Amino acid sequence: MTLSIPNSINLSVTLLLLSGLSVSMPASAKTSPLAELQQTGFYGRVHAWKNITRKAHDVLVKVPKQAPVIVSDYHSSVGANGLRRGGTHNGVDIFAAIGSPIIAAADGVVIKAKVDKCWGPSMLVSHGLDKTGRRIYALYGHVKNFKVRVGQKVKRGQQIAEMGNDIFTSCGAGFHHLHFQISYSPKSIPLFGWGWASFVSDGAIAPNPHMYWADGAGKITCFEKGKMYKPSGLTYPVPCKIQPKKAKPRITIVAKKVHESESEADLTELAQQYSNLAAKLIVLPKTRTKPQSINRIVRKLPVYQDMLEQEFLMVEANLLVSEGK
Repeated sequence: MTLSIPNSINLSVTLLLLSGLSVSMPASAKTSPLAELQQTGFYGRVHAWKNITRKAHDVLVKVPKQAPVIVSDYHSSVGANGLRRGGTHNGVDIFAAIGSPIIAAADGVVIKAKVDKCWGPSMLVSHGLDKTGRRIYALYGHVKNFKVRVGQKVKRGQQIAEMGNDIFTSCGAGFHHLHFQISYSPKSIPLFGWGWASFVSDGAIAPNPHMYWADGAGKITCFEKGKMYKPSGLTYPVPCKIQPKKAKPRITIVAKKVHESESEADLTELAQQYSNLAAKLIVLPKTRTKPQSINRIVRKLPVYQDMLEQEFLMVEANLLVSEGK
């Protein structure tokens, strides 16, 4: 007996299989890109998936070594998940851990914040005038946990949201990232109704974000608290990794001429004792205790006695100032 299946059921099953395939593709692509990022590092470059280094645009981009990596550049043919894109990329995709702060790229006002059916939670912010006097807007796509509301004024560097979760749509690619896009036309396209069209009308011809960095075209600018920036320039919308600053020694070892009768061995011993004393003086502000051996060590170094005592008093005075005494 031959079982007859209506065409409508065949069509339904086909569509179901295709819909399942479209969801599974980003999911299967998720592990490999993340593993590649872990191997090659999360900071300081535009990432080239599988060594694909095609030039996406004409702006030479300089990425600070502490800046979170761009996983899909403006006009790149490779998506955030490492797979080929189906169309032109109109922004930059920045990778950071889920929940990482998303910060305002400049002072501005929140124009729109909504959960888009394709982009997920996303936000449009007006950032004042660009260097030509035109009003500029920035889209922050695929975020979560809005920290500001529509109509609220924001300051450069202020947290406005968090890095979103993996979004398993054709927009989110199943791989978490911030989509950062520039616009001059903050009007949605109702008939299109999803993605950038939910926020702006010029998404198809969006300008290159790399033209707007505060330090100049192509020079990605990390936000630093307390630093002054040009109002028309943008800073990176994801915080850059804080690099530990190397402590500068408070004591400068000054070479002095010693008596000619001193042997090389004596000179070496004196230098070592002086070095040990200098080390104790350096850590003095941290220990907040006066080294009990200071006088004994100084007496062993008659050639350096005056200099050492003066430097000790200077360090001690600096400590008292830092303590507010």
